[in-house]
Amino acid sequence: MSDVDLNADLVAEAGAALASAEPVDVGGAPAAPALAVDPVKEAAENRAFLSGMLGLTFNEALAPRLGDHWKLADQERSDLADAYATLLEKYFPNFRSGPELAAIVVTFVVFGPRIAETAKLKRQKPSAPQAAPADVDAASS
Repeated sequence: MSDVDLNADLVAEAGAALASAEPVDVGGAPAAPALAVDPVKEAAENRAFLSGMLGLTFNEALAPRLGDHWKLADQERSDLADAYATLLEKYFPNFRSGPELAAIVVTFVVFGPRIAETAKLKRQKPSAPQAAPADVDAASS
């Protein structure tokens, strides 16, 4: 019997064993039942979420730092939310605006300006002249 025949026999045997195996309870939580999803309601929730995140990002985080011209009007927020929700629905049909996305956006809004300010301060800070290393021989005598 060749190695190829032996491998084919092992694969067939393993496949048969897996097909007839009973599920093993590893003590985890039972799977959540599938929930009925209303696509119209879900789309409306996504649009409302995106509108809120856009308002937070532009009106609360950027405008106070960059100027009032960065504030979004209600209609602009609504239009942007509609456009991005449609895009998300196309490429991520099961997209749900949950706490994970909210956490990412809020983290960006909170820390983004701090990171930018740190970079700005580093650019403005004059470089201090380097002190010459002490002469080791002179210090030990």
